[in-house]
Amino acid sequence: MLLAEYPETGLQIHELAHQGGGLLPACLEVFAEQFPEYAAEPVNLDELRIAAESAPDPAALFQPHLWLITVHGQPAGMTFFLYNRRRAIGLLLFIAIRAEHRKAAPAGVARLSDWVLEHMLHQIRSDGEAAGKPALGLAAEVDYPHLMARYEQMGMLPVPAAYAEPLAGMTASMVGTEALEQIVFHPLLLGMFPLGALNVLSPENMGEIVLTFLQDYYELPLDHWAVQRALDSLGLRLPRPASSCLSTEKGELMAADTAQDVSVTLVDLLRTPSAADVDALMALFDELFPQYAPIPYVVNELRQMTWEPADVKAPFIRHLWLVKVNDQPAGMTFFCYHKERNLAIGVYLAVRSEFRRLVINGYHRLAEYLITQTHQVIAADAQACGHPVPPGYIAEVDVGRLMQQYRQYGFILLPVSYHEPRLPDGCTIPLPPDSLDYHPINLGFFPRNPQAFDELPSRDLIRSGLLTFLVDFYGIPMDHWSVQQALQSIPADLPE
Repeated sequence: MLLAEYPETGLQIHELAHQGGGLLPACLEVFAEQFPEYAAEPVNLDELRIAAESAPDPAALFQPHLWLITVHGQPAGMTFFLYNRRRAIGLLLFIAIRAEHRKAAPAGVARLSDWVLEHMLHQIRSDGEAAGKPALGLAAEVDYPHLMARYEQMGMLPVPAAYAEPLAGMTASMVGTEALEQIVFHPLLLGMFPLGALNVLSPENMGEIVLTFLQDYYELPLDHWAVQRALDSLGLRLPRPASSCLSTEKGELMAADTAQDVSVTLVDLLRTPSAADVDALMALFDELFPQYAPIPYVVNELRQMTWEPADVKAPFIRHLWLVKVNDQPAGMTFFCYHKERNLAIGVYLAVRSEFRRLVINGYHRLAEYLITQTHQVIAADAQACGHPVPPGYIAEVDVGRLMQQYRQYGFILLPVSYHEPRLPDGCTIPLPPDSLDYHPINLGFFPRNPQAFDELPSRDLIRSGLLTFLVDFYGIPMDHWSVQQALQSIPADLPE
């Protein structure tokens, strides 16, 4: 269907949405030429075909527009954009003009893309009128700062969100929700060409723009880390569970022969943490775990975790705590409950030296108090999953000097040959198992009731702990030498 034309330069805009496939091959040719990384994914081509060949659906959330731009009958460009009927916002997904036609604009218009944009804004305004709700404008993801600068000259209002799209524009329905979790997200700029007299975007306007892309188009759940991060950067974070503060209790911080009354707060960083608490945890991690700080991938994964739901990495429920004493960062712990094995693992536990001698709830060390709190949360996880309360949890201990102190809390060293898989320093991406370094470290067991548990755990519990760490948490194949060596090292004389 012919939408617009400018006879003096032979310009025409053809609407292909709901029109059948007549001009579709020419449009797909331009798309593949201008967006090769997206055309490499067949689902993106299918999306354009469906827009062209499907019947109109006035009840659908999105009204699609697929345009082919021609100059003297020759394909010169294409654009694909949508109108979100619920939020009254247009989404510009693709626009491209072939280089040889970029100046083929009507008199008084600098570029052909400017002329096309005018018609897109007119179309979005018409869509809003047809839906009975004035359209806010046409929002767009922008790849490059120089392009953003040009769009701003054309009237685009920037949205200063920490925004990222699924790589190659994959949506949940294209690849499935589980597969979407494995896709890398690509940071982009975000903005909107406004309609009407709007010249400033409110935080609420910006939030609607973020949600029309991430929630409505890419089909990400509201608690997905990418949604949460973008909204939080605008001061609009949506709550996951209610408060990030797990508990606040009084204690006494011991220094020499004096005792200072203090307040001890546990903050769950997987439950709507503040940006300041996340930054405090990352600084603690660099300080207390220097063996991991030089590995950018590990550091980035830890920060990303604070934007994700606790159970996003099945079959684990994850817990990442910041400990504050009188509002000062004092320590951290990270542990995971395995929903299928009914077993938990302790990954990180560390307290700053000046806060270690802290008396709280009858415990004389802050680390011991954290271990008891960990047991309580593990018990709650198990009961929520319909399992009995586990007798304790398995933990890695990388520093030998901690062994003596931990034994005072009931820690039992497991007599196994255990190697922690570790990325090399400077690594920014995950590596296959054979490219990892393997560090021999201690593996042990924190019993829930140390007074009633003074012997080694069963072979079955130890085996389950090894598999939880190596296979389930680190992703090492079952037949890898580190897994087999660890399993074979379990003493044969232990009870099953």
